[in-house]
Amino acid sequence: MTRRHRTETWDMFKKIKDILSKHKRLSVRQIFYQCATKNYVSLDINGYERIGRLCSQGRLEGILPWDKIVDRSRFPTQLNMWDSVGDFYSILPSLYRRNIWLNQPNYFEVWMEKSALYDIFYDQIFDHGILLMTVRGYSSLSIIYERSLIFKKYIAEGRKCKILYFGDHDPNGIQIDKSIRSTFRKLNVDVDIERIALTYDDIFEYNLPTNIEKEEDTNLDNYKLAGYVLQAELDALPVEILEKRIINSVTDNLDMDKYKEYKELEKRDLQMVSQDLGGIINKQSE
Repeated sequence: MTRRHRTETWDMFKKIKDILSKHKRLSVRQIFYQCATKNYVSLDINGYERIGRLCSQGRLEGILPWDKIVDRSRFPTQLNMWDSVGDFYSILPSLYRRNIWLNQPNYFEVWMEKSALYDIFYDQIFDHGILLMTVRGYSSLSIIYERSLIFKKYIAEGRKCKILYFGDHDPNGIQIDKSIRSTFRKLNVDVDIERIALTYDDIFEYNLPTNIEKEEDTNLDNYKLAGYVLQAELDALPVEILEKRIINSVTDNLDMDKYKEYKELEKRDLQMVSQDLGGIINKQSE
């Protein structure tokens, strides 16, 4: 049963519903930034907690849709199971992908700072066969070393390697991609790191809500020396802009003619696999 709410609360529910109607899925943090940008709530912990409470109440009372608000920080895991052998065979074609990198002139990966945005990136690049890496702050030396072995392999084949990087634009955020670049250099691996978002221009172009500087931040002085005054998070970038930025950066770095050529070969492979599996499934059902 829906509780009685003050007019102000109902107004906020309507505003959140309107924001959700324009997007496929949003996290509570993204809803908060959308609301802060429109001055519905204050850009601070009080504003964030208020949006969190409203999203919880709204869903539990049937006011806000469950399927439009997502928690991207938690990924449930379970062993895959099937109802029968035939059921297992039926999903095999969906698992097959031709390795697009076999005929691409260069190699690149997408790295991002925020695991909370994982499924937005996943939705945009999964079908392209691009590796997606979440660094969650300063990337571990072990991860960079493991990726360096892959990059060395492609470099030895005469290909250029690149990382398309997405992260916050704040004192710590802009140090992350610099740190990644520096570590690869120490490992003698020539990898280009290109920051796709968030850029400083993005803050002004999209009127993003800005963070309050923290005096205890050890990177704050260097941030100011670089000429930066405002700070913003990648989550604050409108979802449709982020999605467009992701897909454009991927297609700009792929040889699309060669990519389409391999996708056509993949279709033919799948037709053959489906025919073969169809025969196996029919035998299983006899």
